Amino acid sequence: MKQLFFGVYFFLGTFFWLSAQVTQVAFDDKAWTYSDGAEYAITDYMGKEALHLKKGNLVLQEVDFQNGIIEMDICFSSDRGFPGLYFRIENSESSFNAEEFYLRPHQSGNVDAFQYSPVFNGLSAWQLYHGPGYGQAINFPFNAWFHLKFVINDTQGEIYFNGESKPSFFIPELKRGITRGSIGLRAALSEVYFADFSYEKSEHPTLLSAAVEPEKMPENGVGEWAVAGPYVESTFGNELPSLTPSWKQVPTEASGLLNIAKYVAKKDSFATSLVKLTIDSDEKQLKAIHLGYSDRVKVYCNGQMLYGGQNEFRSRDYRYLGTIGFFDTVVLPLKKGKNELVIAVSENFGGWGIKAAFENMEGIEIIE
Repeated sequence: MKQLFFGVYFFLGTFFWLSAQVTQVAFDDKAWTYSDGAEYAITDYMGKEALHLKKGNLVLQEVDFQNGIIEMDICFSSDRGFPGLYFRIENSESSFNAEEFYLRPHQSGNVDAFQYSPVFNGLSAWQLYHGPGYGQAINFPFNAWFHLKFVINDTQGEIYFNGESKPSFFIPELKRGITRGSIGLRAALSEVYFADFSYEKSEHPTLLSAAVEPEKMPENGVGEWAVAGPYVESTFGNELPSLTPSWKQVPTEASGLLNIAKYVAKKDSFATSLVKLTIDSDEKQLKAIHLGYSDRVKVYCNGQMLYGGQNEFRSRDYRYLGTIGFFDTVVLPLKKGKNELVIAVSENFGGWGIKAAFENMEGIEIIE
């Protein structure tokens, strides 16, 4: 019995050691696939064998990563750029889905020095996901190597900067849920150097961060929409055109945000989606609804356009980011009985989303 126990123990110990083994991947390894048009070179740089990535991305296609640790050294200048990491990539000819983390060297020391965002159907969403849990101030060393360590466990993650013993940043909710896929690196707008890349698969790596309160639905917030699309934006004028949408009823996130790209794929000029609510009113009345959106909307009540708005990057002043918030209010002229609120939401870049909250729910009910 002792021999059997020892044998099982030895086998299990060996199994877990192998399953948690650190895998280092050199950048000249054929396991990497570079994107079309990528500009790169393998070189010696500041004492390390490095990847000099001028633009594009590279992916470890065969890695099936769900939980574990990803580490690398990185070096860049203070030029405006967006070097970063993709993980849990689910890629196909028609869509790219992943979790994304990138740095903004030109924002060093500011609250948006780095960014976490999900990517649904090829569309990143930094305008929808901003503030605590999505970014944080950090001071970058420029033209010097520093270390990044990512610890991913189910729907949460931590990032360690430059060998610190405690995480510098906690991601309380990975928006794509528990998924799995490959790992990739990228350069955008400016060049970057990567070195000493490794990953380690682990069933449930330890996270040190304390749990945080999830984002809450605003009072009288809309928690579900009917969604259809995509369409060409010029289709929509002062009256809602006669269409036969294939409506899909979908929930918002807990915060009330609807990330439209999760349900509708933007395709070239087809970058407008319709979202719909049916409102049952006890009487003829005016009812205010507060809206947050990205990037542009046209708001129709019972077929007539009430409002057209812009909330895209630099649309309101030269520093305006176009991040989503309850910045606009529209007053709906409701008739007694059923009313149809349809909003055409158009996307440029940075996030395709909508959220809404009524001023009050007196005399109205949202019905499917």
